[in-house]
Amino acid sequence: MAYVPLDLPTSLPTPVGQVIRGPVEGYLHDVHWMLATTLPGGADGPGRQLQNPIAMTLLATVAGVSTELFQAPKGTGTGTRFKDCLIHFFPWDVDPPSGVSNEEAAGILYDGFRNPMVHFLGLWNPLRTKLGIVFRGTEDAEARVEDLERSNTNPYSDPFLVVTTEKRVLWLDQFYWDVRQMIQNWARDSDQMAGAHERILTKSRTVR
Repeated sequence: MAYVPLDLPTSLPTPVGQVIRGPVEGYLHDVHWMLATTLPGGADGPGRQLQNPIAMTLLATVAGVSTELFQAPKGTGTGTRFKDCLIHFFPWDVDPPSGVSNEEAAGILYDGFRNPMVHFLGLWNPLRTKLGIVFRGTEDAEARVEDLERSNTNPYSDPFLVVTTEKRVLWLDQFYWDVRQMIQNWARDSDQMAGAHERILTKSRTVR
């Protein structure tokens, strides 16, 4: 049993493929194991799952792809890049959010989850966010994660993001599948590939 790699096109430029197969899938590989893991909960408490690190790793993956690979007009800020990358390549057609538009959902992921978790310990968040997880730490947990990774169709009937007047809930199992699909969708855009290829080569020459 092991992490199932992303399904990437064979035409992917080698430098771009190295970035995706290296640091990007390094993050996803960590999420694979965290989804299949439950920590002991102590003498009287139930086992704990790793919602916070899973969410932060997935949001960092989106941020990294949007900053280092996603091609946007020069001068576009990091927050706009994050949201624009989601808007263009997230699988909204098969996993739309509940209660908000796609554009609003992208904003909630950035302003309601990513920024408060990274910068403020999740405090001072007026959006009342919560993290949910479907997988449980059973003996077949990793096999279930692998089935999710292999699936070419949305494996869930419920949306990844549920927004009501009381709260915003991000379901991490769904979000993991969606982030994988986002990267695969991006990797099939020839204009994005050409721009990312040139950006990586330019940075490599600068570092040298």
